Amino acid sequence: EGCFTCFEHCVENAIKKGENGKAYIDYDLCIHCGLCAQCKPIKIQSTCYRILVGGKLGRRPKFGLVLGDFPTYQDVLNKLEQILLIYKRYGNSGERLGEMIERISIKEFTKMIM
Repeated sequence: EGCFTCFEHCVENAIKKGENGKAYIDYDLCIHCGLCAQCKPIKIQSTCYRILVGGKLGRRPKFGLVLGDFPTYQDVLNKLEQILLIYKRYGNSGERLGEMIERISIKEFTKMIM
């Protein structure tokens, strides 16, 4: 079932074929590059949403840190709201979210969110 074009695009071999014949993402292998999203509509059967925080691009790019995996879109919205509230409360003027997380530690930040 599905075209499985995503298999060809996934350099990390993170896309697997499930017992039900549908493709799914092995998030332990996935690097979130987005190459699997080239087929329309996407035939991936996703089991969760992963939130990464503190990443950035530019001259000194940095990967985001995994905050966690959440089963529903509403859970993601709730966590994003919490992230923004914590950033508003603890972030210094002009400080990026990632810098704030480094200052207070990802462990402490995660405790506040969870």
